[in-house]
Amino acid sequence: MKKLFFQFSNRGVRPGMDEDTIEEIQLLNGIGFAGLPICIFYFLLFSVTGYFQLGLIFLAGIPVFNFSIFFINIFGFAFCRAAMCIMIPLIWYFITVAFGRECGFYLGFIVTTFPPFLFFRNIGGALPYVIFGVLCMVASVLTLAILNQPSVVSFAMVIYLTNLIIALLAAVVIIIFFRDQIITNRLILREQKKEIVDSINYASRIQTAIMPQKSQYEKMFPDSFVFFRPKSIVSGDFYWFGEKGGKYIAAAVDCTGHGVPGAFMSMIGNSFLHEIVMEQGTTQPSGILNKMREKVISALRQREEGGSQKDGMDMTLISYAPTQNIVEFSGAKNPLYFIRGGNLTEIKGDKMPVGIQIGVQGDFTNHNIQVQKGDVFYLFTDGFADQFGGPSGKKYRYGAFKEFLVRICSKSTAEQTEMLSKEFNSWQGTLEQVDDICIIGIRF
Repeated sequence: MKKLFFQFSNRGVRPGMDEDTIEEIQLLNGIGFAGLPICIFYFLLFSVTGYFQLGLIFLAGIPVFNFSIFFINIFGFAFCRAAMCIMIPLIWYFITVAFGRECGFYLGFIVTTFPPFLFFRNIGGALPYVIFGVLCMVASVLTLAILNQPSVVSFAMVIYLTNLIIALLAAVVIIIFFRDQIITNRLILREQKKEIVDSINYASRIQTAIMPQKSQYEKMFPDSFVFFRPKSIVSGDFYWFGEKGGKYIAAAVDCTGHGVPGAFMSMIGNSFLHEIVMEQGTTQPSGILNKMREKVISALRQREEGGSQKDGMDMTLISYAPTQNIVEFSGAKNPLYFIRGGNLTEIKGDKMPVGIQIGVQGDFTNHNIQVQKGDVFYLFTDGFADQFGGPSGKKYRYGAFKEFLVRICSKSTAEQTEMLSKEFNSWQGTLEQVDDICIIGIRF
């Protein structure tokens, strides 16, 4: 019997189908097959007790309950599913009315009305058929009330109790099935989540190892800090420091996306910066960005049809020459802030990304700034200013960000890091962090 059930429940299953569709087909065929012994039982019962004509109704119900098993290879799963969701409540309506109220066949609607929830992946697809089943049940009860005829079956009470037991057993089976499915799915999802999170945590350790440590960047910029807060475990933002030809390079980079996709882009960006600066020896910020753009366009095949057209990076990059006390800056969309004597100056970046852009793409602009003692420079991505929060749930915005930096610029780098963290937490409140955050502060 088990082998036969397995054979019938897999009718219509073909190689290459996704697991959800296979499960839906098996449930449709399985529930239809479960109706077979019920129909045979009632056909034999009424036939041997002298109600052969009434028993024929159940005999006619066999092809209805097993419609998918018979015809799924001809009409397809979607048609058979819709047909069964309509025909089963209809034939049960006629059975209920034919046998009368005392037999209690309307209890069978408990079993015939709700299976559509098993056959569809979403409630929206199942709901019309469930409503149709409920309407058939209501119609059968109203019809019985209008006809008000006693059942022609002499042992109607026995049939009623039998229907009640079958309905309760079916309800218990469905509940157990759902419970087992929920538990099984929960265990599967829990294991899958653990594997995914473990993999991402490992990727996070790799990403953290690649980015410069505090001891490394403090050798170049002794009075500096990095405030880095990924939205997810891994980040699409990253920071980079390097020394080449007597110049110190610092960059705050915002890659397309966040989480795993952004982290992949950050690995590409980190690799390109190392190649351009440390291997090729380019230290002029605009030159670095120009070469970065060419490498990103080439790596992502953005000039080819179907390339990753929107992927790229926004970044702020500076190069500091200690012997000349000059900071050079170039920006891809993102600006540079520096504060001198309590006044904040913003130098805007070019309105183009490190990546392909529709229209004319010129070279990135190089800016020179003569540094004075006590100047504080800030390189950052847009995550802090774009965070929603506060009393009205609005963005923090760059105006407030500038004012806050002016207020904290005189503090030590450790204090600034702590104050940035407190300000962000206070503004964010209970809302979700919307983006990765990277802020570099350097005091000369």
